[in-house]
This record gives sequence, C-alpha cells and structure tokens, in this order.
Amino acid sequence: MKKWSMIVLLFCFVITAWADEIRISCVGNSITQYKVAYPGLDPNAYPTQLGMLMGEGYVVQNFGVSGTTLLKNGDLSYWDQQAFTDVLNSEPDIVTIMLGTNDSKPQNWIIKDEFKSDYIALIDTFRSLPSNPEIIICLPPPATSSKYAISGDTIANEMIPIIQEVIQEKNTRMIDFHTFFTGKEHLFYDGIHPTVEGCWQFALLLYSNLKEEDAPDVQTLKDINLALNKPVSSTQSAENLNNIVDGDIHTVWYGESGESVTIDLGAAESVDMFQLIYRALVHFGYTIETSDDNTSWNTVVDASDNPETEHAAIESIEPIETRYVRINMTSLDPDIDFIKLAEIKVLQTAPAHAPILTYESGQVTSRLVRLNLYIISSLKGGYIRYNYDTLIDGIFENGIGYRLMDDYESSQAVRSDADKFIFAKYYKDHFEAVSDTIRFSYSVITDVETEAGLIPERSILHQNYPNPFNPSTQICFELRVPGNVKLTIYNCLGEKIKTPVNQYLDAGDYAYQFQAGDLPSGTYYCTLESNGRQIHRRMLLIK
Repeated sequence: MKKWSMIVLLFCFVITAWADEIRISCVGNSITQYKVAYPGLDPNAYPTQLGMLMGEGYVVQNFGVSGTTLLKNGDLSYWDQQAFTDVLNSEPDIVTIMLGTNDSKPQNWIIKDEFKSDYIALIDTFRSLPSNPEIIICLPPPATSSKYAISGDTIANEMIPIIQEVIQEKNTRMIDFHTFFTGKEHLFYDGIHPTVEGCWQFALLLYSNLKEEDAPDVQTLKDINLALNKPVSSTQSAENLNNIVDGDIHTVWYGESGESVTIDLGAAESVDMFQLIYRALVHFGYTIETSDDNTSWNTVVDASDNPETEHAAIESIEPIETRYVRINMTSLDPDIDFIKLAEIKVLQTAPAHAPILTYESGQVTSRLVRLNLYIISSLKGGYIRYNYDTLIDGIFENGIGYRLMDDYESSQAVRSDADKFIFAKYYKDHFEAVSDTIRFSYSVITDVETEAGLIPERSILHQNYPNPFNPSTQICFELRVPGNVKLTIYNCLGEKIKTPVNQYLDAGDYAYQFQAGDLPSGTYYCTLESNGRQIHRRMLLIK
C-alpha cells in the first residue's frame, strides 16, 4: 500500500511541475520553422532562441511549417498540416501567430476576401482549447524581394490593415515585426527569410513582450582585459614579451620552460578570470599568483600538473582585488623546453565572459590558406555562437546561431584576395558577452607561420590527408634547410605513440604514411621538430 501511495504522490508531483510550466506554441511559416523541417528542432530558429531567453518555467515549441498560408483555401494551408493538429494538442498557455507572408502570393491573394474570416476562425479555434491560451498576433516582417512570388507591397498595404482590424475586433495582443524590421534588410539573407542574427532579433523582441515584469532585459557585455598593453616582465627572456599583452592573437612569444611572467595592472583591480591563449598543442603546468606590492605573493591558481591545455588555459576564480599578476609556466613534455603563448588576459570581474578565439593554419597555396578555428567557451553551461564574413558593407551575415555547447571547431579557407572577420558571443542568464572581432587575412596568417620573423621558416608541416582518416593517413612536410628532424605522434593525453622520423635530413619534400589500424578512434597529434621549431597538426581517427 505504501508503495502505491508513493507512486501516486510522485505522479501528482510530476503533473504539478508540468502544470507550473508556461507553454508557448509558435505558429508560422518558414520564417518560424527556419531550416529544419517540422517537427525537427532548428537551434537557429527564433522559437528555440526564445526558449533559451525565457529560461526555466517555460516550454517554447516551434510549430512553423514552410510555405503555409493562413487561408484555408490557400495553396498550402496551415489548417491542413500535422503541425496544426499538434498545436491543438500541445495544451498551450500562449499561442503566437505569424502567418500571412505566403498568403501574399498572387494565387492566394486572389481570395483575399476570405483572409479576415479565416484569421478570426483561427483565433477562435485556439481560444476554444481547454487550456484557454492567450493569443498573440505577430505582424509579418517586410518582404523586400519578390522571390517565391511573395509581395511586400501586398503585405504592407493590404494585409497588415486587415490583420489590425482582426486584432481590434478580437482584442488580442500584437507584436509588430513589420515596423521593427523595416529598414533592416541586412537581417534577411534573401529579402524574405531572416539571417541567424535576424532570428536572434525576432527572439529578443518576443522576449521583451512576453517576459515577466521583474525579468531582466538582455544585456550585452564586452570583456575588459586589464592586462592589455600593460607593463610586463620576465625572469628569463624579454624578447617579444609584449606580444602576450598586445591584444593580438596573431603575435606570439616563446618563453622557456620554468619561466615566470609578471604583469603590472597599474592599480588594484577586481579580477575573476585568467586566460592563457596559444595556437599549438602545448602541455604545460602553471601557477598564478597575485600581489598588491610585487613583493608578497598569494597563489590563486595551482595547475602545476595540468596536461589538458590544448589551445587555451582558462581559470575562473572568485573575484579578488590585485595589482600584480605573476604566471609561472613549466613544460610537461620532456621533448619540449619552451612555452608558446599568443596572449595572456586578466579579465575584470563581470557576470559573463566572451568565448576565446584561437587558431592553427594549415596548408598554404598561392591563393588559399587553411584556417583551423577554435572557439572555446570561457564559462560552462551557457550558449555560444560565432559570426564570420568577409565584411561586405560592414555586415556579418554567416555563422552558427546560439546553441548549447562548450567549444566549437571549424576548418575554413582564407583567400588571398578577401580577408575574413570573425567574432563570437556567449549567452547565459540574460547576459550576452561579445568577443573582439578578429581579422584573418592570407598575409597575416602566412606571416604568422614564420612567427613574424621570430624564428625563420625552415620547415612546413602540412595537415594530414585525409583527415578524419581510417585506418591510414599521409603526413607531408617540407624542409627549407637541412637539419635534424623529429616527427612524433601523440594521443590526446600527450602520450607518445610513435616516432617515425628522428634523423638528419636534407632540404626537400617528405611524406610519411601513418598506419593506425591498432589504435582506437580519437584525436591524435603530429609534431614536427626541426631547427629549433615545433609545428603541430591535429588528426582525427574515426573507425
């Protein structure tokens, strides 16, 4: 008897918790559905973004269907779709309706006299549901293209006045996307459908209308790097030391294993995060100390045995006040006696921090260079996105939307005649942290491969091909000058797997076929050492 009582109690608890959630059903066409066919979930669609913004206590569902009309007798009526049945069964507390764009097509608008009565019928159908939902009418955005035979003039001059009559007669709330997006053509990639940033703007406007009175607005933050261009000193090598505080990840500094770097922030500042950014496979340990007087030091981070430092080391701490920061670094790889850093950031205390952007460059041709881009979340548990473009007319139009992830990796080509600009954002708890925009150009990246003259370019390690691979891949490298060469394969833990080359070689081109038939799937690294320089490439084995 006691067992059944517990089951009934648990069932009641689940039902109560479910009932406490506010369910929002978004009805619409392809602008709502976006690029993943119903009933799939598109992380870039505005209902997905809205659900992220509304947070706990809300369930937002996407019932958009591409090409549909509000008209019952339209060429693809929403009334006839499975999504319409699913909305009726979703027990919504709120229904948002954004239909009409496809109704403006000539073959549909010819029966425009039915549009008002069909709209009223749709509202009445939703209002008759047992959940008694609130109905919110969304005026469709402007259409600046005649693509798909959609008429922007019909939407603006004929359809919207009819919808406004319906809103007044049925006493419904309205969200005016048409006025909001007028003059913002850059947020629609084809004049009809929103870009990723356009979807985000849809979600923001919906959120501002739907959020509770005490819910916060979305705030955009920019990280303040307290170490930027501040005095920096080292216990050993001072050459090019300013490269780690110049705000430019294209410039690098080679430090010796066991070296300490001290940064003077100029005044006592509140700090809650340290970032060490680099562009190569590096396994090193470090400690971070703080001081008010550059004499008495307090250890705030001890990662002296930290092999998981692949592209960046990120240390989040409770906020502290400090003027001086000292970082002590030691290589954990017995074959590597130096540390290669692109930037050290000491971040001012803030509710959220932007993602880190770093990279490796791959094979260079006369017109293309391969950019292996890594975007690493500074904080866990939020959403991350990035945008990239060649900055045509100053507008970023490509990239991924917000999605739940810690890191993002992509491989792209940078052309010799077009620079690429990339920035990333991180969202959590109604804060949007935006990174700096980084310029990637063919000349900059190829110059960086020679470390801007720091170490002469005497060798080139190309990206293995194919990659991913199974079970073998070819590793090619070039020697510009003769010398002792060591080619080593490591696993993701930094453990040495094989050293296929360890000898003196003449200048020239070389190729090695790596066989991995006896190795498990995973990430591996190839390191080429020659003439005092190390180059690393990431390899992915998938079986």
